[in-house]
Amino acid sequence: MKRFLKYFAAIVGMAVVVASLGLLIASRRTTEVVVVDEAGVTLADAEVAPQSLSINYASKFTDHGGAVRLPVVPQPICWVVVRKEGYQDSRAGIAEHTKRLVVILKKKPNHSVERTGASRLAQCVFLAQSRLAPAAHADRYCDTRLCAQMRTHE
Repeated sequence: MKRFLKYFAAIVGMAVVVASLGLLIASRRTTEVVVVDEAGVTLADAEVAPQSLSINYASKFTDHGGAVRLPVVPQPICWVVVRKEGYQDSRAGIAEHTKRLVVILKKKPNHSVERTGASRLAQCVFLAQSRLAPAAHADRYCDTRLCAQMRTHE
């Protein structure tokens, strides 16, 4: 019986050592993803969705420092999709032994801003309409002779 206990203790001890080494190796294989904006400021609470060739892993969110550590998974992570409200989504590839990946998110364009691309030749046409074009588009002080000259040069 003592002999059995010695072997059992040796096997349990080796299992603990192997498990510890496995965790140590696994912790070195993880990749840290840091999410920043165009100015280099870290972004907290950005969603980082790791993906492999055939598996979409659970999303994680960045901490206050804009960083998140990717999990050790059976199939290697090939890329991450990063999302944050007010920013354009970004997809970044990860090389096999990457320890740190910095992802830069760009702000979404403001589509509520009025475009000012009206041609100068079309400014007089706006005067004939019942509604004037915004001041950024039209010269509201255009006299009719100038409008007539502009139409003949087209």
